[in-house]
Amino acid sequence: NMGMIDVFRLFSLSNEFACIPVRENEKLELGKFIDKVPVPVKGSIDEAQTKINILLQVYISKFKTEGYDLNADMVYITQSAGRIMRALFEICLKKGWSQLTQLLLK
Repeated sequence: NMGMIDVFRLFSLSNEFACIPVRENEKLELGKFIDKVPVPVKGSIDEAQTKINILLQVYISKFKTEGYDLNADMVYITQSAGRIMRALFEICLKKGWSQLTQLLLK
């Protein structure tokens, strides 16, 4: 059984985001958000997957970011989010995984 934490983690592991690095100047701001986001984040701030997870939740929560680089990455992530989540939903629907399908609808 996957929970919301695992769904966000799975999203952040997408190959779509392989080119997104974690820059030194972003770590402080990411550190502020890691405790504020609604769904707990697994992983270290040094990992790109953690950054992607945090930025998606920052966008959903309507928090404001300060750095240009973070904003640019967040735009890229949010532009891909709908398509990736829809693909995850379709996969779960076709596999008959009803609990996960329902979770993805939320």
